Amino acid sequence: NQNNVDTEGAGLVVYTGSTAVNITGYRAPSADGDILLILVTGSATITHQNQNAGSDVGNRMVFQGAADLGVATNRALMLTYRDSRWREMKWA
Repeated sequence: NQNNVDTEGAGLVVYTGSTAVNITGYRAPSADGDILLILVTGSATITHQNQNAGSDVGNRMVFQGAADLGVATNRALMLTYRDSRWREMKWA
């Protein structure tokens, strides 16, 4: 697991590796409303874990249905930071 991943204020994170990774959280921004785009160009799935205690409370992610979310090759995930959590952005 990779806990409390430090994105250093980046709006884009690109995973290029061939090894599957579990992410438990990304570093919280200084204010609500920040957006983080995760793009997977490598051959491995990057699994984002829902509310995993491996990361600090404010760095955790919340997904619909309280389930982990895998991002496969050539796929992307957009998160927004609201109410002390990274939240998945979906369009109806």
